[in-house]
Amino acid sequence: MAQLDLDPALLRRFGITVLRIARTGRLDVRSVVRHLLEQDVDRGVLSPAQARETRLIQEWTVGLTRAVAALADLGVVLDGGDVPAIVSVRPGTRLPEEGLAQAVVNAVMRMPLRESDVSQAAAPLEALRGYLLADHACAHNGIAEAVPGLAELWLMLCDLHDSAALDVSQRPNDRMLIAVRLAERTLVNEAEPVLPAAYAARVQGKIARARAEADHLHRFFGRERTCLNVRLAQYFNVEVPDGCCATDRVRCSVCAGAEGGPGTVEGTPLNALVHGSTRPAPVDSATRAARLDASVARLLAAAFRGLTPRRITSVLTGKDREWVARLSTYRPLPRWLREVPQFGAHPDVTAREVDLAIDRLVAAGTAVREQQLARTTTNSTRGARSGQSRRGRA
Repeated sequence: MAQLDLDPALLRRFGITVLRIARTGRLDVRSVVRHLLEQDVDRGVLSPAQARETRLIQEWTVGLTRAVAALADLGVVLDGGDVPAIVSVRPGTRLPEEGLAQAVVNAVMRMPLRESDVSQAAAPLEALRGYLLADHACAHNGIAEAVPGLAELWLMLCDLHDSAALDVSQRPNDRMLIAVRLAERTLVNEAEPVLPAAYAARVQGKIARARAEADHLHRFFGRERTCLNVRLAQYFNVEVPDGCCATDRVRCSVCAGAEGGPGTVEGTPLNALVHGSTRPAPVDSATRAARLDASVARLLAAAFRGLTPRRITSVLTGKDREWVARLSTYRPLPRWLREVPQFGAHPDVTAREVDLAIDRLVAAGTAVREQQLARTTTNSTRGARSGQSRRGRA
């Protein structure tokens, strides 16, 4: 578990990045993560394919967000939370009485309706703040002090929306920003920002907790002769209840296998735990084949016009989509096939095993092959059905 977190050097890199960007007042996590990945590709640290992996992008996104939280917790930056990158702001149904609110509403009314860098239909939040700061009436009424950052501007817009002074919407938004800026007392070297001494410990708290938990697990599952109930009580810091391991019905595996204990019965889970083998007994091949034949037969019975072996394999293995060669793309299986009882019933079955199952059903007279399809004999003798629904179509 302790190895599942990001590298400390990468977390430090995230922290330095946040300090540099905090001077702008907003952090576009998606763009920054993409830029950092591109840097690693240029340096040869990552391949282009690795940089496009969804899992890696998500991990870096979480790591960058954690860096913001750690620096905010240390008082280095002010985290105003998520704000939309683009909003729509239109005049509301009532005019506010307070001077600054009136000035903001009047400034919005003077904005173009659309097709402009800052319009009522689509206004980037950062550009909208600059527009309001430059407005003479807004500046006279203290807009700079009221909205020092994007978080405060967003809160003001929400308040004006709640009072019906403005009609504010996030509909044109395509991403969220983190409204983060440097705290007033924070001095950052622009060339090479220096992280606080406590940053590493704060942002790597997850690693420390994971390692501590892993130590507990190693001790608990170690080959000790201490009663498992005693170990559980120590882990949860509670007293051991009376009667633990007093009878065979409640005896733990350690006490059962200890010298003088009642021992274990072969083939039971307790015996497997004591002797370190939990591998289930293999299923007899004949039994496996019979179960597969029954599933294929029931599936074909539900599909009047039959199914291809490949589609049968997809249903039995639980794959909800299949490759369509003529379209060169994947398409979802029909809904009724995803809802049959046989869906996912044989997750490890192979296409070869399905073909053999169909052959056995044909030899038994239960099924027939018609071109690329397999059908039950009963459905085949009934012929084609006019006006048939889409259900059962291969």
